[in-house]
Amino acid sequence: MTNEIMLWKDLPTLEEHFMEAAEGNPESRALLAAAMDSAAAESFPTWPVKVRNSWQSGLDLVLEIFDRANLSDAELDFVGRAMRVGLDTQCLRDQVAALVRRQFADYMDPAGMIAALGIHDQDSDMVTISRRLKLFSELKEGSRCWISGRGVLTVVEIDGIFNEVRFDSDRPLEMALDTALNTVGLVLPDSALAKLLDKTLAWDALAASSDAADRLRQSLVMASTNQEEVLMAILGGQIAEEEAVKTCLAGKGPLVAVAEEETGRRWGEARSITELTELLRDMKELECLEGDVENLSRIWAMAAGRTDHGENFCQSVALLWKLASKSEWLPEAMRQVEPENIYWHDRELFAWVCDRMPGRLQPFWYAATLDTVGQERMASMVTQLPLRLWTGVERVLANVEGAVETLVRAVLTEIDGGHIRSDGLMWLWKSGRDERDVLTDHQLIFKTLAKPVAGSFLKAHHDLKKCLLEEKDFQRFIVKDGDENAIASLVRCTRGMPLLSNGEQQSLLVRLVRLYPHARALVEKKSKKVTRKALPKLTSMRSYEIRRQELEEIINVKIPANSRAIAHARSYGDLRENAEYKAAKEEQSLLGARRGELEEALHEIRGTDFGDVGQPITVTPGCSVLLRQEDGEQRLMHVLGLWDSNPEHNMISYDAPLGRLLIGCSQGATLSMPSGVEATVAEIKALSPEMLDWLRGEDL
Repeated sequence: MTNEIMLWKDLPTLEEHFMEAAEGNPESRALLAAAMDSAAAESFPTWPVKVRNSWQSGLDLVLEIFDRANLSDAELDFVGRAMRVGLDTQCLRDQVAALVRRQFADYMDPAGMIAALGIHDQDSDMVTISRRLKLFSELKEGSRCWISGRGVLTVVEIDGIFNEVRFDSDRPLEMALDTALNTVGLVLPDSALAKLLDKTLAWDALAASSDAADRLRQSLVMASTNQEEVLMAILGGQIAEEEAVKTCLAGKGPLVAVAEEETGRRWGEARSITELTELLRDMKELECLEGDVENLSRIWAMAAGRTDHGENFCQSVALLWKLASKSEWLPEAMRQVEPENIYWHDRELFAWVCDRMPGRLQPFWYAATLDTVGQERMASMVTQLPLRLWTGVERVLANVEGAVETLVRAVLTEIDGGHIRSDGLMWLWKSGRDERDVLTDHQLIFKTLAKPVAGSFLKAHHDLKKCLLEEKDFQRFIVKDGDENAIASLVRCTRGMPLLSNGEQQSLLVRLVRLYPHARALVEKKSKKVTRKALPKLTSMRSYEIRRQELEEIINVKIPANSRAIAHARSYGDLRENAEYKAAKEEQSLLGARRGELEEALHEIRGTDFGDVGQPITVTPGCSVLLRQEDGEQRLMHVLGLWDSNPEHNMISYDAPLGRLLIGCSQGATLSMPSGVEATVAEIKALSPEMLDWLRGEDL
């Protein structure tokens, strides 16, 4: 057997073990896991091209047979090793996402957690994701974390609803979860570093041990690679002299050597955006010498269009504005780089970087942005920010005549375009401006709250819904202090729009009656009582036959062809060129899932030609309904079976939201449609003979 140390790049042997592992052989999988460990000393991007390709294709073959919902310990270990070594495929990322969802099943916002870890972010490599996952696993209330500019703070809360981490400090600090996972250094409990901080371990005793450097590195969990710099920041001057710390860590990593080499370098001599930002961060005054601006422009030009340098680029802009905003050269340098700066051209990226900007730098970043891009673009970008940042922006805008009014107009433009978030509506409400009259449009509030949100945008979403359900001043305002038409509109939206649960609807309507007793008649006004019986699961013969034919083709044509394709692809053997095998296996999985889905559905749902409906008295599957809306518009809808929806031709399933409202209604009944608009059932009639013929599907 090939030595495991060399197995990771022994292509013929790898091919054999990938095939065996893909068939479920645990010994081959264990050998591949050991091979990944032996290769870990070498960075995956430095592997020979053929070796990388072999591992990438082979990895997917192995992962295909894993049950994501029930990974064994050996499978978990295999996935973890693949991450740490730097292997990266979509299949691996999907496995990691499933693993994380299961491991942290109690986390309130799983999608936010996945986004914070960067599992589906192609700009995040798997090694970094692995580090973030390690940090997230260890992060809990009571954890101690190093934060740039703030030192070591204690975690007091991990908010799974808003995806925020809160730290105990003389100045309260809240940090977005993804920012925390990317920037903080977590001190592991009972580690050497923790004991040094607790003064239960003396520095001299640790430094004298032969494994001192390793123990210190193992004490600190970080996603970034500047671990030694952080150790220097924590230990230097607090626990030991800086030179003593350097001596302890000497020879154990390149970062210390770089730090020593760069001692005394000026900001204008920086060689990268990261170095520039670090040099500017500790400066109190800025001296600009000949060649500095040219060097700055070169660095900015390289970093302005790259998301991996985004935070450092934008922080360098803020730091320079703080130090040199009154200079002539800085505004000119920013105007030159503006066309390349993606953070001033992409509103979502602007919001992303603002959310991660240290609070002390935010005013300078906003001021630099406003000076460079002008009021109109600045205001448009601000509408994409989470609400907690709006106050800081408003302070900066207040220094420029008309800038706050421009922001108000930008918010109204977002509302008109249907793009507004809860954050913008909450800002308008709190501003007290006349423009907040738009909040009397109840459909606007309900539609905004129905939009999916995550991360830092959850808080404003939660606050707006709380205002709607609980805040008396807000409720009085949106119904124009008891205007009957406004109350009627709110009642229609409450009952007709898919947002509030039954309990929330009842609570809001009760509060409305308590505020305005005369609203009782509007709240208790009900449409003619509709009796709805349980309906059998049925669909038209056309839709039933289409799915029956699809199932027949899968069983008799596609599955046999796929089996032949798999056998043929396996005969090639060489995984490096075996894309056919991977594609055939993927098709096998899809065909099996679709076959099971169709067999179950065809067993439960029966086909009908709707011929026995006749002239209906109430709305039932297999009839046409003429709806007259309150604005006078008329719509003819055909209520059909489960698989018969075709909105372009006004065909709806009886199980669709509108279908469920219509079933059982008689002529003259009124109802609130899913859009919130009231409508009356003007006429109920049988389907036309032409439609009945088409639904029978005899032409198939």
